[in-house]
Amino acid sequence: GDEMNSDFAKGLLKNLRTDGGAAAHPFFGRLRRDNYEEVVKALMGDPRPDPILIPAVLTDENMPDVATDYHTAASSLLRICHACSLLLQQRRLVKNAPAFVASAAQYALTVTLPMPHLDTNVCFWRKSPMRRETQT
Repeated sequence: GDEMNSDFAKGLLKNLRTDGGAAAHPFFGRLRRDNYEEVVKALMGDPRPDPILIPAVLTDENMPDVATDYHTAASSLLRICHACSLLLQQRRLVKNAPAFVASAAQYALTVTLPMPHLDTNVCFWRKSPMRRETQT
Protein backbone atom coordinates (compact mmCIF):
# COMPACT_ATOMS: atom_id res chain seq x y z
CA GLY A 1 0.00 0.00 0.00
CA ASP A 2 2.76 2.41 0.93
CA GLU A 3 4.70 1.60 -2.30
CA MET A 4 1.85 2.91 -4.51
CA ASN A 5 1.87 6.26 -2.75
CA SER A 6 5.60 6.87 -3.12
CA ASP A 7 6.97 9.65 -5.32
CA PHE A 8 8.50 7.07 -7.66
CA ALA A 9 5.13 5.36 -8.22
CA LYS A 10 3.58 8.73 -9.07
CA GLY A 11 6.30 9.49 -11.61
CA LEU A 12 8.08 12.13 -9.60
CA LEU A 13 11.86 11.80 -9.47
CA LYS A 14 13.91 14.26 -7.49
CA ASN A 15 17.25 12.96 -8.80
CA LEU A 16 18.68 9.95 -10.61
CA ARG A 17 20.91 8.74 -7.79
CA THR A 18 20.45 5.15 -6.66
CA ASP A 19 21.86 2.92 -4.01
CA GLY A 20 25.34 1.55 -4.56
CA GLY A 21 25.32 -1.63 -6.69
CA ALA A 22 21.70 -1.16 -7.82
CA ALA A 23 22.71 -1.24 -11.51
CA ALA A 24 25.16 -4.12 -11.22
CA HIS A 25 23.99 -6.62 -13.83
CA PRO A 26 26.68 -9.15 -14.72
CA PHE A 27 25.50 -9.79 -18.33
CA PHE A 28 24.69 -6.18 -19.28
CA GLY A 29 28.14 -5.69 -20.86
CA ARG A 30 27.19 -7.96 -23.78
CA LEU A 31 24.52 -5.47 -24.89
CA ARG A 32 26.71 -2.42 -24.55
CA ARG A 33 28.12 -0.77 -27.68
CA ASP A 34 30.90 1.72 -27.09
CA ASN A 35 31.75 1.90 -30.79
CA TYR A 36 28.24 2.64 -32.05
CA GLU A 37 29.34 4.81 -35.02
CA GLU A 38 31.67 2.10 -36.35
CA VAL A 39 28.98 -0.56 -35.97
CA VAL A 40 26.46 1.54 -37.86
CA LYS A 41 28.97 2.31 -40.62
CA ALA A 42 29.77 -1.39 -40.95
CA LEU A 43 26.07 -2.25 -41.22
CA MET A 44 25.45 0.47 -43.81
CA GLY A 45 28.27 -0.73 -46.02
CA ASP A 46 30.17 1.28 -48.57
CA PRO A 47 28.50 4.43 -49.90
CA ARG A 48 26.94 4.19 -53.35
CA PRO A 49 28.85 5.90 -56.12
CA ASP A 50 27.32 9.04 -57.58
CA PRO A 51 25.04 8.24 -60.52
CA ILE A 52 26.27 9.04 -64.00
CA LEU A 53 24.14 11.65 -65.71
CA ILE A 54 24.23 11.43 -69.51
CA PRO A 55 23.02 14.65 -71.12
CA ALA A 56 20.10 14.22 -73.50
CA VAL A 57 20.31 16.58 -76.47
CA LEU A 58 16.84 17.80 -77.38
CA THR A 59 17.96 20.62 -79.68
CA ASP A 60 20.43 20.38 -82.52
CA GLU A 61 21.62 23.38 -84.50
CA ASN A 62 22.49 21.21 -87.51
CA MET A 63 18.95 19.82 -87.86
CA PRO A 64 16.40 21.99 -89.68
CA ASP A 65 13.36 23.21 -87.75
CA VAL A 66 10.94 21.87 -90.37
CA ALA A 67 11.49 18.65 -92.28
CA THR A 68 11.65 19.03 -96.05
CA ASP A 69 11.98 15.38 -97.06
CA TYR A 70 11.44 11.87 -95.72
CA HIS A 71 15.04 11.42 -94.61
CA THR A 72 15.04 14.60 -92.52
CA ALA A 73 11.68 13.72 -90.99
CA ALA A 74 12.81 10.18 -90.12
CA SER A 75 16.15 11.29 -88.65
CA SER A 76 14.48 14.05 -86.60
CA LEU A 77 11.95 11.61 -85.16
CA LEU A 78 14.66 9.04 -84.40
CA ARG A 79 16.85 11.65 -82.70
CA ILE A 80 13.93 12.89 -80.57
CA CYS A 81 12.97 9.30 -79.74
CA HIS A 82 16.49 8.49 -78.49
CA ALA A 83 16.74 11.72 -76.48
CA CYS A 84 13.33 11.14 -74.87
CA SER A 85 14.20 7.54 -74.05
CA LEU A 86 17.43 8.66 -72.39
CA LEU A 87 15.59 11.36 -70.44
CA LEU A 88 12.96 8.94 -69.17
CA GLN A 89 15.61 6.45 -68.09
CA GLN A 90 17.14 9.21 -65.95
CA ARG A 91 13.86 10.60 -64.59
CA ARG A 92 15.06 10.16 -61.01
CA LEU A 93 18.05 12.39 -61.71
CA VAL A 94 16.44 15.01 -63.98
CA LYS A 95 13.65 17.13 -62.55
CA ASN A 96 10.55 17.40 -64.76
CA ALA A 97 11.88 14.79 -67.21
CA PRO A 98 8.37 13.66 -68.28
CA ALA A 99 7.43 17.28 -68.99
CA PHE A 100 10.57 17.74 -71.14
CA VAL A 101 9.71 14.56 -73.04
CA ALA A 102 6.13 15.69 -73.64
CA SER A 103 7.36 19.08 -74.81
CA ALA A 104 9.90 17.54 -77.20
CA ALA A 105 7.33 15.13 -78.62
CA GLN A 106 4.82 17.95 -79.10
CA TYR A 107 7.43 20.09 -80.88
CA ALA A 108 8.45 17.19 -83.13
CA LEU A 109 4.88 16.38 -84.13
CA THR A 110 3.57 19.91 -84.53
CA VAL A 111 6.57 21.91 -85.81
CA THR A 112 9.21 19.59 -87.25
CA LEU A 113 6.76 17.45 -89.22
CA PRO A 114 4.66 19.64 -91.52
CA MET A 115 1.02 18.83 -92.09
CA PRO A 116 0.28 17.13 -95.43
CA HIS A 117 -0.94 19.48 -98.15
CA LEU A 118 -3.04 18.75 -101.25
CA ASP A 119 -0.60 20.56 -103.55
CA THR A 120 2.22 18.21 -104.58
CA ASN A 121 4.56 21.15 -105.26
CA VAL A 122 4.40 22.23 -101.59
CA CYS A 123 4.02 18.91 -99.76
CA PHE A 124 6.99 16.53 -99.60
CA TRP A 125 4.68 13.79 -98.31
CA ARG A 126 3.03 13.65 -101.76
CA LYS A 127 6.01 14.66 -103.92
CA SER A 128 7.80 11.34 -103.90
CA PRO A 129 6.95 7.88 -102.59
CA MET A 130 8.47 6.78 -99.33
CA ARG A 131 11.23 4.19 -99.65
CA ARG A 132 11.14 0.89 -97.81
CA GLU A 133 14.13 1.60 -95.51
CA THR A 134 12.59 4.93 -94.48
CA GLN A 135 9.38 3.17 -93.44
CA THR A 136 11.19 0.74 -91.21
